[in-house]
Amino acid sequence: MKIKKLSIFLMCVAVISVSVFSFITLTNKNKVTPGQVEGLYVSEAQTLEWFSNTSDLIIKAKAEKKLTAQDGIIPLVNKETVYTDTVVKVIEVYKDITGKSVSVGDLITIRVLGGKTAKLENKSDTDGIMDFSGEMILGLAETSKLKIIPVGTELTYSLVGGVHGAFNINADGTAERTKIGEKIQLKDLLDKIK
Repeated sequence: MKIKKLSIFLMCVAVISVSVFSFITLTNKNKVTPGQVEGLYVSEAQTLEWFSNTSDLIIKAKAEKKLTAQDGIIPLVNKETVYTDTVVKVIEVYKDITGKSVSVGDLITIRVLGGKTAKLENKSDTDGIMDFSGEMILGLAETSKLKIIPVGTELTYSLVGGVHGAFNINADGTAERTKIGEKIQLKDLLDKIK
């Protein structure tokens, strides 16, 4: 069982790292290019089953505050990048195997690649994904587990599968991955969460 979990975890790290690096553009001398990471999103990352199985934490949340973009180092490749943190308020917890006991009303920090500082500008597929003013369903893992987004001393979470890890909730009862143009019934998404 431990080998199966380790295999799933390693596969998730590989999929996430490939997806993030395939879309990064840096404006400094230490550019990370798509050639440094092979492949693109595997089709598995787009499924609701993958979203549910890969996420350590699945919540309904609303963005409270977007923080200033920061420079950081991507642990996996030791390259500079820019990331942006957004503080979200937890509205509902659907799945939590983090061991951190995330609860309704908690404020947690979501870290995504992308942003601009005085030193760097980074455009990635997740750039602006947390700017939605409504409620979202987020599939998350601790940033420190992913190795593809800069880690600090504070606890932060990141989207599993990049753009595949965030669904905006619409008034018509649908959930939408706006960055990839996928819209499904919210009920169908919630039914898949394990």
